[in-house]
Amino acid sequence: MQPYKYVIRLTGKEKQGLRQLRRRATTEVRLADRARILLWAHDGVTIEVSAARLECGRDKVIFWRRRFLEGRAAKMPVLERLRDQPRSGRPASFSPQDRETVVLRTLAHYQAAREQGVLVCSSRDLAQELSQGALESTISASTLLRLWDAMALKPWQWHYWLAARDPELVAKSRAICRLYHSPPADGTLLCLDEKPGIQILERRLLAPLWLGQVAHGEFEYVRHGRLDLFAVFEVRTGKVHGRCYPHHRAVELVDFLDYLDWVFPQREYGVLHLIADNLKTHTAPDTRDWMAQHPGRVLWHFLPKHASWLNQIEIWFSVLQRKGLKHGSWCSYRELEQHILRFIRTHNQEWAHPYRWTYKGLPLAA
Repeated sequence: MQPYKYVIRLTGKEKQGLRQLRRRATTEVRLADRARILLWAHDGVTIEVSAARLECGRDKVIFWRRRFLEGRAAKMPVLERLRDQPRSGRPASFSPQDRETVVLRTLAHYQAAREQGVLVCSSRDLAQELSQGALESTISASTLLRLWDAMALKPWQWHYWLAARDPELVAKSRAICRLYHSPPADGTLLCLDEKPGIQILERRLLAPLWLGQVAHGEFEYVRHGRLDLFAVFEVRTGKVHGRCYPHHRAVELVDFLDYLDWVFPQREYGVLHLIADNLKTHTAPDTRDWMAQHPGRVLWHFLPKHASWLNQIEIWFSVLQRKGLKHGSWCSYRELEQHILRFIRTHNQEWAHPYRWTYKGLPLAA
């Protein structure tokens, strides 16, 4: 036994560097362990004790003691003595020309597959095609995936976007944002929208939350139709008012406007400024007739096309979906309607607050 093999006496600079490396929170664990080995060696700790403290073999402690002394002789920096040296590894199986072939055949295969009715480029199909003569050697699907990853090729992914076709997109967006930042003084600012097609699903079996067991429900369900929710979000207070209907036609919208006329009396709330999307029911004949019968009661502010994200009621709809509808089970239209109305009452009593709107309607600015 050689308890003091490769005896190390650290200089003040080396000791300070190793201590800083050991204490730094961003240091890799392996580097911190190697720094401890050297500091313990300086303090006279034996190889066996160092190995026991790190729960490793004696060979590891001896190796890094020797490596440190060899690096000192070569006048290497302290940190470089603790790093792993580059390894030769297995020689590359594919030349740069082979990698170029993989990229070109991937792009060509993607286009050819679409012409054959295939919309997703499979690594297995392409690997089989390349192994039939395009490359000097065969290639597996897993190797092809690694090459794709190195080349940042992701033929299995697909992203959607929508080009803005409204020539007045920026102007309309700024107008809506100005309403949020400076609400009109002659009335009440409301965000109106519909949440259509809420499924009335009855789960056959529901198990509640319990110790050591998550809440879960049976996958099979019975569908009892659907429900449409009309709602407005009061920008100043964050309160929500809504009603449920079996459809979301102009007839239901007119009924909801009557409801708003009752909830927000004109003497107290003034003109109702409604921010809404471009749904046809908002300009339908029945809606225009109601507007003619109630002159000056409602003023519409329409969003740009495909810009429903500017409507603050959409934020609340996401809260409703996450807190009030997800994992739910209802047996009838009436039961779901009562549930949604209870959620609205709870929101108005416990959580209602105005949203902090930071977007100013400028492109790429908030």
